[in-house]
Amino acid sequence: MKSPEVSIVMAVWNATRTLPAALDSVLAQTFGNFELICVDDGSEDGSLDLLREYAAKDPRIRILPVPHGGACAALNAGLDSVRGSFVGFIDNDDAMHPQLLETALAAFGKGDFDIVVWDYYSVRDEIFDDAAFAPMPEIPPPKAISDGMAFAAEGSHNSFWCRLYRRRVFDGVRFEPSVIHGDMCLLWKIAPTPGLGLGHVPLPLYRYRVRDGSTVHSPWTEQKALDKVKIIRVIHGYHAGNRKVLSRLRKELFAEMAWSSY
Repeated sequence: MKSPEVSIVMAVWNATRTLPAALDSVLAQTFGNFELICVDDGSEDGSLDLLREYAAKDPRIRILPVPHGGACAALNAGLDSVRGSFVGFIDNDDAMHPQLLETALAAFGKGDFDIVVWDYYSVRDEIFDDAAFAPMPEIPPPKAISDGMAFAAEGSHNSFWCRLYRRRVFDGVRFEPSVIHGDMCLLWKIAPTPGLGLGHVPLPLYRYRVRDGSTVHSPWTEQKALDKVKIIRVIHGYHAGNRKVLSRLRKELFAEMAWSSY
């Protein structure tokens, strides 16, 4: 297999019910020069066997079994093994528009971008598999975003999976496995980086599954509040050498996070 241009990383744990829709959406991409790195996080429900069935049919799928350590640790293992010049992510219960990679890569060619971001829409779990992506309209040119921190703070653009990154963005940057929502640490390590080129394609190219009981939609607990405080500490420590960035983070992110934890 030739060297892939894009590496897509997926963490998998006990996902046999939702995994086929996610895998099928990646394999249906109109841009085909990619690898899909599926990191099996010690699944116990047959997910690994399902991945092997798919990999036997498509050599672009690479399976990386690891001991169970949580999604962030699994994603880090995937990042450590990427080969593509660009890196993207998909959750094991979501889906990509067939033209997502084609559209995002075209956007990179229209600006000096390190990251290209797109929109998503949410679908309830019980109707997710019956939903379909709308036909792609005329694709608008990407909009250059001058303030990556403010853009990431918007509720609709604060996910790590609705972005395609140049591989170099992850030099020295990884997810934070020690806290719930360690993916938030990754987003806020990257978003305030000075000089980072960000482009936005205003199209819903990703379908997000809303499931009751998931980490995001589970009831608020003391542990989740304590983890918010840990996240603040991680992000603060990462940007400790940049006073300007820290000042903005304190005003525009940490205050809100501390209030929500309270």
